[in-house]
Amino acid sequence: MMWIKNISIFILMLTLNLSIFSQDKNKYCIYDQVAIEKYGNKEFKDALAYIDTAITMCKELESDPYVYHIKGFICYELYKSEELDDPYSNYRAQAFEAFLKSNELDEGKEFTSKNTKSLRNICIRIQKNIAQSLDTVNYKEALKLDKLYHQSVERSGVKLDLKEHDITFNNMIGSIFVELYENQKGSREDFVDSAIVYYEKALSIDTLGFDANKNLGYLYHNLSIDIILNMDPEDDILTMYENQEKSSALGLKSLPYLKRAHEQQPKNRDVLYGLAGIYFMLQEKEKSDFYQKLYDELTKEQQGDGMSPPNNDN
Repeated sequence: MMWIKNISIFILMLTLNLSIFSQDKNKYCIYDQVAIEKYGNKEFKDALAYIDTAITMCKELESDPYVYHIKGFICYELYKSEELDDPYSNYRAQAFEAFLKSNELDEGKEFTSKNTKSLRNICIRIQKNIAQSLDTVNYKEALKLDKLYHQSVERSGVKLDLKEHDITFNNMIGSIFVELYENQKGSREDFVDSAIVYYEKALSIDTLGFDANKNLGYLYHNLSIDIILNMDPEDDILTMYENQEKSSALGLKSLPYLKRAHEQQPKNRDVLYGLAGIYFMLQEKEKSDFYQKLYDELTKEQQGDGMSPPNNDN
């Protein structure tokens, strides 16, 4: 009889332990409610700790779209209050993943609309970070952030125009490389190659794009003029001839781009000025005079309207 009594005691103790363990586990299943309360009191770090514990310790909540929906807003508030100026904010990244997870789990589409709106806001924030980095000092960060932006838009499926973004971004990066080259002429020819690559990327999206055609046309135009300006009067005839040939080849390269830009904006003085200059350099006086006349007439017309002279520093 003693052994039966011992078994009974063992079973009772095991039952009690399982009950205590179950209760201990179940207490985490209300941590999402605590997190919401903390969120309402703007205790965002505590709210994040509770929501993470709820997801980790409560089996019922780990597949609940509402929990991830709430976590997304908690992390986004922490991002805005503590890491707003950080383009690689960990809180923003956590918010993005939480909203994305909520959408994946949200079969009833109860939270999808708000999640997607928040995902879109995060993508726009990344786009603003890119804009803040578009200069000759931080352009490498802009390139990295542009990859993050593409990944975020594609993963989230939000409706943002990547085509328009890419055209603008490639034009601006191209112009940054031109500026870098202008600041270090003679030592960084690779900047020219990079500028051409990015202008051509913009043109691969929109062949008739005004900015890319104008920018690339002026790049070849200015490179052509640089060769002439840097010619040494003491050079032998053969060297001078070779330099003139190189200059003419670059001038010819610029023409199709400037012509396309002229087709898009016939009254753009910068383009008219560039075309007149290229044809003059190519010794095609009639065509040079034609564009110079258009430029002079347009300048006179716009000055009569009180407009300031054009800026031809391209």
